[in-house]
Amino acid sequence: MPSLDALKFADRYPFSKNAKALLREYAFSLDNVSPETLARAIHWVESALTSSKSDFFRREAERQRLNSSQVFESSLPAFALAKVFVSLLENPLYYDKLARLCADNTFSFLEAEPNKREIVLDFAGELGLDFELLGAHETGSGQWVARIPLSSYVRYPLSHPSLRLSSQRVEKGQVFVSEARMARLESEWVYAKVRESLPVNVEGIPLKYREIALEVLRRVSMGQRRALGLEGLGSVDPACFPPCMEKLFKELSEGKNLAHMARFDVACFMNEIGMPGGQIIQLYAKTPNFNEKVTRYHVEHLSGKRGRKKYSAPSCAKVREHGLCVANCPVKTPLQFYRNEREKKKQLESPEEKPETPGKEAFRPPVAKPLNKNATPNTYS
Repeated sequence: MPSLDALKFADRYPFSKNAKALLREYAFSLDNVSPETLARAIHWVESALTSSKSDFFRREAERQRLNSSQVFESSLPAFALAKVFVSLLENPLYYDKLARLCADNTFSFLEAEPNKREIVLDFAGELGLDFELLGAHETGSGQWVARIPLSSYVRYPLSHPSLRLSSQRVEKGQVFVSEARMARLESEWVYAKVRESLPVNVEGIPLKYREIALEVLRRVSMGQRRALGLEGLGSVDPACFPPCMEKLFKELSEGKNLAHMARFDVACFMNEIGMPGGQIIQLYAKTPNFNEKVTRYHVEHLSGKRGRKKYSAPSCAKVREHGLCVANCPVKTPLQFYRNEREKKKQLESPEEKPETPGKEAFRPPVAKPLNKNATPNTYS
């Protein structure tokens, strides 16, 4: 019987060797998934797809204060099931989002570990990250803890600004790192390894899990539409946006001041997918220098209502030229990505297989509830 501390560790780091060993010990099967496992897996997926990390980190930290082994035992398979759900959705963007949530959650927990140095160094070994502890005369008043071979440091793409090689102390092919920098580097390795593991093989997965995954996606999509004021626009589906347009769309909704070409590209894209001109204008309403009259003129001009020319959505080449590309998508235009995802979503929602139980009411996954610190296992979601 594993200790409570071991179970909590596996809960914090579900990709770790300890977590995988415990999962094998409990012989998890998709034929018998507990409500606790299902709710927690859904929480992982919803948080990843909506990028609501702050709430996810808060709930995870609260969860670690529970003192019931049964709570942690019951949800051991949740991360594995979350990987099944995103794999069933067949969208590389969702794979990226789950991997990124796992990586950022890892960093959040590593930073909060009471024995941070020990855990960080142990993780480096588990991940296969080569390093050498520094001697007392090399630490620079405690600033540095280890050196990492340059080839190991850059083995995976490093997206976080703090990890840029130009900002590091590099000597004789070795990168000197602090505890915090090493933890951040490990989180990037976690992202890479989790992303490499996706999609998982979903051949033979019961149809009900596809239904759950699609219901979660629908719920996330509707939440995004409400947040962005798109409830009445049935033809526009934010869940199908390509990564570049999703990022620009989110920045506009947050009131960020986008560059001219970014504004132009996203407006052309939205017009091409069928968003009404008035709604496009409202996308820019939160920007610092918003002028409705000027914005309306430009939107009507690019849509062909003013003048003879209608501007098409940009190609991927143009998006890259404008410095707005954020992913290596297997398409030539953002519009192609959007249409492909719309079609794929329709096919997923109308699978050829017939329901396992004809006439039975469709499954509705549970909605996440606030964590009850005094909860028994079956009340956690």
